[in-house]
This record gives sequence, structure tokens and C-alpha cells, in this order.
Amino acid sequence: AEGQCSFSLSHSAKLISIYISSLPAVGCDIQRTDRKYSEKEIAAKAFEIDEIEWMESNSIPFFLMWSLKEAFAKADGRGIFHQLGSVLPHIHLFRSWIVNDGPDSYFLSIYPAGDTELILSDTRLQVQQYTLPLS
Repeated sequence: AEGQCSFSLSHSAKLISIYISSLPAVGCDIQRTDRKYSEKEIAAKAFEIDEIEWMESNSIPFFLMWSLKEAFAKADGRGIFHQLGSVLPHIHLFRSWIVNDGPDSYFLSIYPAGDTELILSDTRLQVQQYTLPLS
């Protein structure tokens, strides 16, 4: 209905992201890049084979892919470990940024990107849009 909005929240370490849109279902995710995980083990459980191949062939960092998948899962409403299928057919609907907070780096992704502007209230943050290669 007119005038309604949807939103998605995410946090990682000391940053929080909020995505508000007039679109009916949205997702956002922010991931700090220096966390220690078994990336290959997680990727095998959470990512589709074509997503892993796309990451490898385009040098996509693990935590960027994780933020894409998590944003997609939040918009879908079922969670990242459900059989969501590949995000690659929808890659053109994402928008991603690299956010630097002093020595800490993060990936921030939203899905689907509408007429969106990224607004940050903390001027210490350095933000650069990340151009995703189309599959």
C-alpha cells in the first residue's frame, strides 16, 4: 500500500546498517573483513557452486559474498542456510560498499537496491562503492 516501507538491520563489530525502502522486501548486511573463519567450509555450506566459481574467477572476497548472500536471505525471509538458490541471477539488483573505520574494514550490501542513497552520520568513515561484476 502507498506510504508503507520495509527495513532491514545489520551489525558487525561496532557498526550498524539500516536499509529503509518503499520496496516490499529488502535486506542489508554488513560484515567486518578481519574475522577468522574457515571460509572454504562455510562457503561449501552456504554458497551455491556457481557462486563459489564466480567468487574465484572474479577475485570476490569471502566477506563480500557473505554480505550479498545474507542481504538476499534477509529480503527472502528464510535465512542464509535455507535453499535460496544462487544470488547471481539477481546480482544487478545489489549495491555494495567498502566501509573503512580507521584500521577496520567492512563490506556493506543491500538487496534489492532501489533509488537508494547511502547516508552515514559518522564522518570518520570512508565509504567507496564496490562495483560487482555481472555473472
